[in-house]
Amino acid sequence: MQKKQWAVVAGLIAAALSVSACESASANDPSAMATQSANMSTTMTPTPMQAQAASTGMMASKGGLMKTEHTMAGTVLANPHGMTVYYYSADKKGSGVSACTGMCATEWPPVISPVRIPAGVKLSGKVGYIVRANGVRQVTINGYPVYRYAGDHAPGEANGNGIGGVWHVFTAMSSMSSSSMSSSSSMKPTSSPSSSGGGGGGW
Repeated sequence: MQKKQWAVVAGLIAAALSVSACESASANDPSAMATQSANMSTTMTPTPMQAQAASTGMMASKGGLMKTEHTMAGTVLANPHGMTVYYYSADKKGSGVSACTGMCATEWPPVISPVRIPAGVKLSGKVGYIVRANGVRQVTINGYPVYRYAGDHAPGEANGNGIGGVWHVFTAMSSMSSSSMSSSSSMKPTSSPSSSGGGGGGW
Protein backbone atom coordinates (compact mmCIF):
# COMPACT_ATOMS: atom_id res chain seq x y z
CA MET A 1 0.00 0.00 0.00
CA GLN A 2 2.84 2.35 0.96
CA LYS A 3 4.64 1.52 -2.27
CA LYS A 4 1.58 2.51 -4.30
CA GLN A 5 1.29 5.85 -2.48
CA TRP A 6 4.97 6.60 -3.08
CA ALA A 7 4.52 5.72 -6.76
CA VAL A 8 1.62 8.18 -7.09
CA VAL A 9 3.61 10.93 -5.36
CA ALA A 10 6.63 10.27 -7.55
CA GLY A 11 4.42 10.46 -10.66
CA LEU A 12 2.97 13.83 -9.60
CA ILE A 13 6.43 15.23 -8.94
CA ALA A 14 7.66 14.06 -12.34
CA ALA A 15 4.66 15.66 -14.08
CA ALA A 16 5.25 18.97 -12.29
CA LEU A 17 8.92 18.97 -13.26
CA SER A 18 7.97 18.22 -16.88
CA VAL A 19 5.55 21.19 -17.06
CA SER A 20 8.12 23.49 -15.47
CA ALA A 21 10.74 22.38 -17.97
CA CYS A 22 8.39 23.02 -20.91
CA GLU A 23 7.58 26.53 -19.68
CA SER A 24 11.26 27.29 -19.24
CA ALA A 25 12.02 26.01 -22.74
CA SER A 26 9.25 28.15 -24.23
CA ALA A 27 10.57 31.21 -22.47
CA ASN A 28 14.06 30.63 -23.89
CA ASP A 29 12.94 29.50 -27.35
CA PRO A 30 12.74 32.49 -29.79
CA SER A 31 10.50 30.57 -32.20
CA ALA A 32 7.99 29.88 -29.44
CA MET A 33 8.04 33.55 -28.47
CA ALA A 34 7.49 34.55 -32.11
CA THR A 35 4.53 32.18 -32.41
CA GLN A 36 2.99 33.64 -29.27
CA SER A 37 3.53 37.18 -30.57
CA ALA A 38 1.96 36.28 -33.93
CA ASN A 39 -1.07 34.83 -32.18
CA MET A 40 -1.46 38.04 -30.18
CA SER A 41 -1.13 40.11 -33.35
CA THR A 42 -3.79 38.04 -35.09
CA THR A 43 -6.13 38.50 -32.16
CA MET A 44 -5.66 42.28 -32.22
CA THR A 45 -6.33 42.64 -35.97
CA PRO A 46 -9.46 44.84 -36.44
CA THR A 47 -12.53 43.26 -38.00
CA PRO A 48 -13.78 44.48 -41.41
CA MET A 49 -16.61 46.33 -39.65
CA GLN A 50 -14.14 48.07 -37.33
CA ALA A 51 -11.95 49.03 -40.28
CA GLN A 52 -14.97 50.41 -42.14
CA ALA A 53 -16.05 52.40 -39.09
CA ALA A 54 -12.56 53.85 -38.76
CA SER A 55 -12.55 54.74 -42.44
CA THR A 56 -15.94 56.41 -42.15
CA GLY A 57 -14.74 58.40 -39.16
CA MET A 58 -11.77 59.69 -41.12
CA MET A 59 -13.97 60.67 -44.04
CA ALA A 60 -16.38 62.50 -41.78
CA SER A 61 -13.61 64.42 -40.04
CA LYS A 62 -12.15 66.10 -43.13
CA GLY A 63 -13.83 68.59 -45.44
CA GLY A 64 -13.01 68.00 -49.08
CA LEU A 65 -13.07 70.47 -51.95
CA MET A 66 -15.75 69.47 -54.45
CA LYS A 67 -14.94 69.57 -58.18
CA THR A 68 -16.64 70.01 -61.51
CA GLU A 69 -16.31 67.42 -64.26
CA HIS A 70 -17.21 67.40 -67.96
CA THR A 71 -19.47 64.43 -68.69
CA MET A 72 -21.97 63.22 -71.28
CA ALA A 73 -24.56 64.93 -69.09
CA GLY A 74 -22.71 68.26 -69.27
CA THR A 75 -20.57 69.98 -66.66
CA VAL A 76 -21.58 68.50 -63.34
CA LEU A 77 -20.66 68.68 -59.68
CA ALA A 78 -18.32 65.94 -58.44
CA ASN A 79 -16.91 64.89 -55.10
CA PRO A 80 -13.29 65.67 -54.07
CA HIS A 81 -12.15 62.57 -55.98
CA GLY A 82 -13.83 63.74 -59.17
CA MET A 83 -16.72 61.27 -59.00
CA THR A 84 -20.08 62.62 -60.17
CA VAL A 85 -22.65 63.28 -57.45
CA TYR A 86 -26.42 62.95 -57.70
CA TYR A 87 -29.71 63.78 -56.07
CA TYR A 88 -32.71 61.46 -55.70
CA SER A 89 -36.06 62.94 -56.68
CA ALA A 90 -37.82 60.51 -54.31
CA ASP A 91 -36.26 62.46 -51.44
CA LYS A 92 -38.51 65.18 -50.11
CA LYS A 93 -36.80 68.54 -50.38
CA GLY A 94 -35.90 69.99 -47.00
CA SER A 95 -37.33 67.04 -45.06
CA GLY A 96 -34.07 66.35 -43.24
CA VAL A 97 -34.16 62.64 -44.07
CA SER A 98 -33.00 60.38 -46.90
CA ALA A 99 -35.33 57.98 -48.68
CA CYS A 100 -32.32 55.94 -49.84
CA THR A 101 -31.43 53.40 -47.15
CA GLY A 102 -30.35 49.76 -46.93
CA MET A 103 -29.32 48.30 -50.29
CA CYS A 104 -30.11 51.61 -51.96
CA ALA A 105 -27.45 53.32 -49.83
CA THR A 106 -24.95 50.63 -50.86
CA GLU A 107 -25.49 51.39 -54.54
CA TRP A 108 -25.86 55.11 -53.90
CA PRO A 109 -23.56 55.96 -50.96
CA PRO A 110 -24.02 59.34 -49.29
CA VAL A 111 -21.53 62.16 -49.77
CA ILE A 112 -20.15 62.92 -46.32
CA SER A 113 -20.24 66.40 -44.82
CA PRO A 114 -18.43 68.76 -44.53
CA VAL A 115 -17.41 69.78 -48.05
CA ARG A 116 -16.38 72.99 -49.76
CA ILE A 117 -17.69 74.27 -53.07
CA PRO A 118 -15.16 75.76 -55.55
CA ALA A 119 -15.25 79.52 -55.96
CA GLY A 120 -17.12 80.63 -59.06
CA VAL A 121 -19.44 77.60 -59.13
CA LYS A 122 -23.12 78.43 -58.80
CA LEU A 123 -25.44 75.72 -57.52
CA SER A 124 -29.21 75.55 -57.46
CA GLY A 125 -29.36 76.18 -53.71
CA LYS A 126 -27.50 76.34 -50.45
CA VAL A 127 -25.21 73.62 -49.12
CA GLY A 128 -26.18 71.95 -45.84
CA TYR A 129 -26.41 68.51 -44.32
CA ILE A 130 -28.73 65.97 -42.75
CA VAL A 131 -27.91 63.40 -40.07
CA ARG A 132 -28.63 59.86 -41.21
CA ALA A 133 -29.92 57.13 -38.87
CA ASN A 134 -26.36 55.83 -38.37
CA GLY A 135 -25.13 59.26 -37.30
CA VAL A 136 -23.34 60.07 -40.57
CA ARG A 137 -23.73 63.64 -41.79
CA GLN A 138 -24.77 63.67 -45.44
CA VAL A 139 -24.29 66.74 -47.63
CA THR A 140 -27.41 68.40 -49.02
CA ILE A 141 -27.77 70.88 -51.85
CA ASN A 142 -30.95 72.90 -52.18
CA GLY A 143 -32.48 70.67 -49.49
CA TYR A 144 -31.74 67.39 -51.32
CA PRO A 145 -29.30 64.78 -49.94
CA VAL A 146 -26.26 64.20 -52.18
CA TYR A 147 -25.07 60.76 -53.32
CA ARG A 148 -22.44 59.01 -55.41
CA TYR A 149 -23.18 56.08 -57.73
CA ALA A 150 -21.36 52.76 -57.35
CA GLY A 151 -21.62 52.27 -61.12
CA ASP A 152 -19.27 55.20 -61.79
CA HIS A 153 -15.68 54.00 -61.84
CA ALA A 154 -13.72 57.06 -62.95
CA PRO A 155 -13.99 60.85 -63.00
CA GLY A 156 -16.06 62.13 -65.92
CA GLU A 157 -18.55 59.25 -65.77
CA ALA A 158 -22.21 59.94 -65.06
CA ASN A 159 -23.70 56.48 -65.53
CA GLY A 160 -26.27 57.07 -62.81
CA ASN A 161 -27.91 60.04 -64.49
CA GLY A 162 -31.52 59.29 -65.37
CA ILE A 163 -31.67 55.82 -63.80
CA GLY A 164 -35.28 55.00 -63.05
CA GLY A 165 -36.14 58.56 -63.95
CA VAL A 166 -35.32 59.54 -60.36
CA TRP A 167 -31.54 59.96 -60.20
CA HIS A 168 -30.04 63.15 -61.56
CA VAL A 169 -26.73 65.01 -61.67
CA PHE A 170 -26.18 68.48 -60.23
CA THR A 171 -25.44 70.79 -63.14
CA ALA A 172 -22.55 73.08 -62.23
CA MET A 173 -23.07 76.62 -63.50
CA SER A 174 -20.31 79.20 -63.68
CA SER A 175 -20.89 82.30 -61.63
CA MET A 176 -19.58 85.73 -62.62
CA SER A 177 -19.12 86.40 -58.94
CA SER A 178 -15.93 84.84 -57.63
CA SER A 179 -17.03 85.01 -54.03
CA SER A 180 -15.33 82.88 -51.42
CA MET A 181 -15.97 79.17 -51.25
CA SER A 182 -18.83 77.78 -49.20
CA SER A 183 -16.88 76.38 -46.28
CA SER A 184 -17.85 73.72 -43.79
CA SER A 185 -18.18 76.36 -41.08
CA SER A 186 -21.12 77.95 -42.89
CA MET A 187 -22.97 74.68 -43.44
CA LYS A 188 -26.25 74.29 -41.59
CA PRO A 189 -28.45 71.22 -41.08
CA THR A 190 -31.28 70.79 -43.55
CA SER A 191 -34.53 70.31 -41.67
CA SER A 192 -37.04 72.33 -43.63
CA PRO A 193 -37.36 73.96 -47.04
CA SER A 194 -36.64 77.34 -45.49
CA SER A 195 -33.32 76.17 -44.02
CA SER A 196 -32.09 74.77 -47.30
CA GLY A 197 -32.63 77.96 -49.26
CA GLY A 198 -34.20 78.61 -52.60
CA GLY A 199 -32.62 77.96 -55.94
CA GLY A 200 -32.82 78.39 -59.63
CA GLY A 201 -32.15 75.83 -62.29
CA GLY A 202 -29.40 73.29 -62.50
CA TRP A 203 -31.54 70.26 -61.97
